[in-house]
Amino acid sequence: IDTSYVEHAYIEPEAGYAFMDGDTLVVVACTQAPYMDRDDTAKVLGLAPEKVRIVPTATGGGFGSKLDVSLQPLIGLVAMKTGRPAALAYTRNESMISTTKRHPARMRASIGADADGRITGMVFAGDFNTGAYASWGPTVANRVPVHASGPYATPNYRAEGRAIHTNGPIAGAFRGFGVPQATIMQETLYDELADKLGMDRL
Repeated sequence: IDTSYVEHAYIEPEAGYAFMDGDTLVVVACTQAPYMDRDDTAKVLGLAPEKVRIVPTATGGGFGSKLDVSLQPLIGLVAMKTGRPAALAYTRNESMISTTKRHPARMRASIGADADGRITGMVFAGDFNTGAYASWGPTVANRVPVHASGPYATPNYRAEGRAIHTNGPIAGAFRGFGVPQATIMQETLYDELADKLGMDRL
C-alpha cells in the first residue's frame, strides 16, 4: 500500500519578527520547539546559542510542522544585517511550498491467523519518503515498527521502517509520526483477513 504527502494546513501560517537586543538576536515567532529553533537559528547564522533568544507566540496549529525552523533565520539575518526589526508572515502558498509534509509511505505486510481467527504473526516493512533532507525522517522510521501491529496481540512480529532520501519535497513531523500510514496498512490487512476467514471485521 502506498500513501501520499499530506499538508498540515494549520489555520495560522508561519509568522514572526526579530530584533537585536544589544548583541542578542531576539526572534518572536510561532513555534512548537523554541530551544530547537534557538540552536538551529544560531547554527545557520553562525552565532553562539546563548546569543539567540526565541520567544514563542501562541501557535495557531502546528501538528508537528512547526518543530522545524522556518522563517526564524530569515528574519534574524535581516535584523542582524540592518540593525532594525524585521517581520515576515508566510502566505498560505508560501507556507505550503516551503514547509514539511507527512511522509509518503510504501508499505508491505502480511499477517497470519489460525482457523479460529487468532492472529499468529505479522511481518511489516515500510519505506518513508523523507525528501532531500532528514528532518524528522529517522524518528518516523524508528517509531513505525513499534506501532505497525496496532492494538492487536501479535505473538510473532517483525517490522522494519526506513527513511529514504529522494528528490521530492521534504517530509517531517506530523501528528502520529508514521503511525497513521502504518494504520492504513494494518487495518486494510485485517479487513482482508476477516474476509478470508469468513469472520465479521469487528
